[in-house]
Amino acid sequence: MSVSMRQNYRNVLLNACSAECLALLEPHLELVQLSKGDIIASPAEAILCVYFLEDCLVSTVSHLDEERDVELGIVGREGISGQAVVLGDDRTPFTVRVQMPGMAWQLKTDDLRRVMEASQPLRNLLLLFVRAQELQLASTAAANQRGSVEERLARCILMGFDRIDGDRFHATHDTLAWLISVRRPSITDALHALEGKGFIRSVRNMIIIRDVDGLRTYAGAIYGLAEREYARLIGTDFREHRSPDSPAPIPNLFVSDEYPQDES
Repeated sequence: MSVSMRQNYRNVLLNACSAECLALLEPHLELVQLSKGDIIASPAEAILCVYFLEDCLVSTVSHLDEERDVELGIVGREGISGQAVVLGDDRTPFTVRVQMPGMAWQLKTDDLRRVMEASQPLRNLLLLFVRAQELQLASTAAANQRGSVEERLARCILMGFDRIDGDRFHATHDTLAWLISVRRPSITDALHALEGKGFIRSVRNMIIIRDVDGLRTYAGAIYGLAEREYARLIGTDFREHRSPDSPAPIPNLFVSDEYPQDES
């Protein structure tokens, strides 16, 4: 790429880059489609490419045993996959899987290393993003330890909402139960509770956010710290980069082949 395409970026980090950083990055960026279920990093395998995400979402998943996976964190348009590479490592003990399909800017790991060596501002920006992700993981641990099922579900819904456009997305009861590590009937009860308070509407695997401010207030202290810290570290609140218009088709957020849509 010989000219800056800043105006085309949805990725918040790329938009935060200076013209000098973009000039170094852009010759190595390739726009690619990521499909639902794609594995972009596998345990103990070298990370060959990283991705600046545009309108897709990826999860970092810990595989505990044959029957249990645990989601550790998510990244959307606010960030980049392959944080281990930013820290000088070349692999991760976790699986990084595409949860919502979309476009991303692919960059070979070796190229990223060279650009980071040539640009201290880019290195600093990416390190600050890694710090923000650490705080997201810490917030998830705190939420799982202290939050009620309803509060944890509110946080989960908000984290998805923050990373998509529009006010609705598809998600199954089974997948939501997996995400916050509770039994499926608990999700059904929690969705009814949130719906009864007017925060959401839940119908046939689709969640419609009716009152985002109310949902944030209800989630309380287990939501918002990581988001505020991202804004402090990066200099912009990624939640402000979303569009109010719902895309077509409606995103299948958190839906994967392992957790198929049910009929609730």
